[in-house]
Amino acid sequence: MKRPIIILVIVLVLTLGISGCAKVSKESRNFVALGIFYIKHNPDGTIDVKDGIGRSFRLVPRERLFQTKNIKRDYHTIPIPVKRIVAYSTLDVAYLRALGVLDALVGVTEKKDEWIIPQVRKGMESGRIAYVGDPHSIDFERIVSQEPELVLTWDPSIVPVMDKLKIPCVVTTSGTALDLESRIRFIEFLSVFFNKEEKAAKVVDKIKSGIKKVQLKTSRVSHKPGVIWGDVYGKRVLVEPGNSWVAQLVKLAGGKYLFDDIRGAS
Repeated sequence: MKRPIIILVIVLVLTLGISGCAKVSKESRNFVALGIFYIKHNPDGTIDVKDGIGRSFRLVPRERLFQTKNIKRDYHTIPIPVKRIVAYSTLDVAYLRALGVLDALVGVTEKKDEWIIPQVRKGMESGRIAYVGDPHSIDFERIVSQEPELVLTWDPSIVPVMDKLKIPCVVTTSGTALDLESRIRFIEFLSVFFNKEEKAAKVVDKIKSGIKKVQLKTSRVSHKPGVIWGDVYGKRVLVEPGNSWVAQLVKLAGGKYLFDDIRGAS
């Protein structure tokens, strides 16, 4: 019974770890690739990023963007640090919490009673954070009324609508599952929107330290239980493939992932 608990502990560390010590050198952060996602720091201080469906964006320091006339402003240009953001994914909100930027959150797709993060519940009670509808029936007028500078979503189908509304929309999932290293470091991708790269490095350092401690305990286990991980729906079952961070996490925790021969998206 202890092995599932170990897996749960690692997942909590992955999503909520907020301390540690690490330094980010200028050289090591110039270009970062996390699966299809990438971050590229330019000599002029701007940052180019690519999201989960291959769309490119340019992040520009906000004081420069609003004071310089020769910089093109459209829905592929995002001022940083971002001040107002709508997030579909509860995992992305957990990342924002770890980065210490929940004050920028103004819209979510889960109702108040579904949240356990105190800052989100209080923000919804005060009206600062709005419920913008179920992910499958989004209230786009409510999103517009919240005046977000950025929308984070797992749903690529809303991109044409967001483009029409001229609201930058970044897709935080991809067609191929992220491996464990990329999943751990995905917080680095979100950190550049808020100038929080040093904080992200600390989170990554803490997560890796925690995983090493678990790995030391599980590397000597004699029995490796079979594990499956997925979601059961009315007409189908979706499972995590063998190339995913989930499969690697199960192995590190002392298990045998039973869908290890499957490749593809989460």
